[in-house]
Amino acid sequence: MGFASSSSSSKVAINRPISTAISMAEDDEDFNRWAKASRSAGANDNLVELKRPLGLVLDEDDNGNVYVQTVAPKGNAARSGLVKEGDIVTMCSATFGSQMWSCRGVGLTRVLAAIRVRAGKFFIL
Repeated sequence: MGFASSSSSSKVAINRPISTAISMAEDDEDFNRWAKASRSAGANDNLVELKRPLGLVLDEDDNGNVYVQTVAPKGNAARSGLVKEGDIVTMCSATFGSQMWSCRGVGLTRVLAAIRVRAGKFFIL
């Protein structure tokens, strides 16, 4: 962003609409920091509310992203019809309430801890 010097005696009229600035990530690290700080699901995320036990096996890739390794054939995840093997877990329910926590790159241990401490019978992924 640039600003004109206040010492200039000439004035320039700008005839364009003023818009809200959108902060774009400069690199992958900035994007990952933004994604991890997210507290709600994005437009491309599917929210699935599952009753405990969830009926799935999770695993972690080399970048700390957690994904669905196996869906138990008769488990709650399979009954929902919304969870498939290979799905990446990007958000999960907070300890209580309707807030979500980002699971992007946090690793399997932290996601399993979030699932374990969630209050109530249902969990949202």
